[in-house]
Amino acid sequence: MPGKKEQEIVTPQPAALAGTVNTEEPPGGTQYFHTDYVSVHWSLIDVKVRFGELVKHIPATNTSILWERAVVTMSWEEAKVLASVLQDAISRYEHVNGEIKKLADLKLP
Repeated sequence: MPGKKEQEIVTPQPAALAGTVNTEEPPGGTQYFHTDYVSVHWSLIDVKVRFGELVKHIPATNTSILWERAVVTMSWEEAKVLASVLQDAISRYEHVNGEIKKLADLKLP
C-alpha cells in the first residue's frame, strides 16, 4: 500500500548466524504467493505447512478447487519460532488496528 511501511519482525537466530546477516534475492528472484487456505501435516521430526488458494467453488456439487501454491517443511523448533513471531505480529497489528475478526459466515462466490 502506498504510504504504508512494512513492519519487520526478525526471528531469533542460531549462534551460527550471529552478527551481520545479509539477505539476498536468489537467482531467478523471490517467489511470492497469496494464500487463503493453510493445512498442516507433521511427523516426529518436522512440520509441513501447505499453502493454497481457493480459486473456484461449484455450489451445485459443493466442490471447491484449491491450487496448492507452496509447501514449507521445517523442524519443530523452527515451527515454534514461527508461531511466536506470527503471534507477535498479530498482537502488534491488533494493538494498532483492533481485534481481527473471524469471517464465520463467509459466503463463497
